[in-house]
Amino acid sequence: MEGDISAALKSKSECERETAAVRQALEAETALGYTDISDLNTADRSSVNRALNRLELGKNEFSGVNADDMENELHNQLSDNWMYLAEYAPVEEELFEQIPEIDLKIKRLDIQCIAEGRKMDIIALNNRLKQEIEAGRRLNTETDHQIYERKLCRLLAEVLGRRISQCAEWVSQIDKMLRREDISGGLSLGVSWVRRKLETQEERDTGELLDLLEKYPNDDKEEYFEQIAAYFTARINLAQKIVNDVGRQSLYSALCELLDYRTWFDFHLNYVKTGKRRRELTKKAFSQFSALEKALSVYAPLFCAAAVKYDMAADGAPRVISLDGSFAGIDGRYAGDIYKLMLSCGFSFIINSQDLRGEYETVPGLAIYSLQRRDGFKYGVAERYVWDEHKREAAADKIIS
Repeated sequence: MEGDISAALKSKSECERETAAVRQALEAETALGYTDISDLNTADRSSVNRALNRLELGKNEFSGVNADDMENELHNQLSDNWMYLAEYAPVEEELFEQIPEIDLKIKRLDIQCIAEGRKMDIIALNNRLKQEIEAGRRLNTETDHQIYERKLCRLLAEVLGRRISQCAEWVSQIDKMLRREDISGGLSLGVSWVRRKLETQEERDTGELLDLLEKYPNDDKEEYFEQIAAYFTARINLAQKIVNDVGRQSLYSALCELLDYRTWFDFHLNYVKTGKRRRELTKKAFSQFSALEKALSVYAPLFCAAAVKYDMAADGAPRVISLDGSFAGIDGRYAGDIYKLMLSCGFSFIINSQDLRGEYETVPGLAIYSLQRRDGFKYGVAERYVWDEHKREAAADKIIS
């Protein structure tokens, strides 16, 4: 009898601890304001039951989805919308300590942001932004909307036109640099940036836009602008349709994809050999190059493109490139010529390679760090050398300039 009483008292104590823990967890969760429970009184059993029933009904919206799937979806949504949330410095936080005595998942993931110098959760931020948007809508009349839309279209036209012009000039400078380079026995390359073939109606519309952007704003006729504005309006409507159909993509990202001018053009390489006329560098022509010509034809356009970009920088700006696993698949006999090409572009370089040390007569000076690990050892050592165009020496205290 005494044993039964003792067991019952122990059971009662455990139930009281569990009840207190559940009450504490329910109060903490309710205090977040993420549910529609506003009249919770944990001292009143009926109030607690009503709250639990409402929470249970809310679970029906997520039937078939477990907590891990929902957490992954939260991570995905946060990643997809990071560009819009970055200014609010969103941080994921874990709330509530798990209580080992009860079989109830209490810990939860929350997102906290910073707005107007104070910390707030993502729900509060969402409500604040909705209020700002609604306030903006009330202030904007239909006439204001049309004015803003026309200003936006003019801005888009100016920015796109300027960027396309800058890119065309960049490609032109790359082409000039490539044509000056005799990369191997009279072989020189060239590059052009040409519009893609107009096959679909969308591509034809884009072709018409490019024609108009070439004329506008130099020839600032209102008829040109009206056609440009019509194109942008159609793109905005299409972006909105994509957002509605896909769901997870934002209007901004959909519009960026539709107005990405880089997809409207293709790069075409060409080549010429001494005594021959310039031709397009096709796969067939490339297959007939020597191994050295193939190697240099792969790297020359990339190096020249980077060099021209560096030419646009301020005087004295470093011209550094970093290559990881450099020249993979290139015959080591021709690596010296590739180093020579890099140096002709004025680059300083950091190279990581399993096979190459850069010890070529075409390289006037180089600092080399060779990582070595003997069999059976868990650690490696760095051996330092310098190369002076003719020989390699250990460089414990040497400085290369």
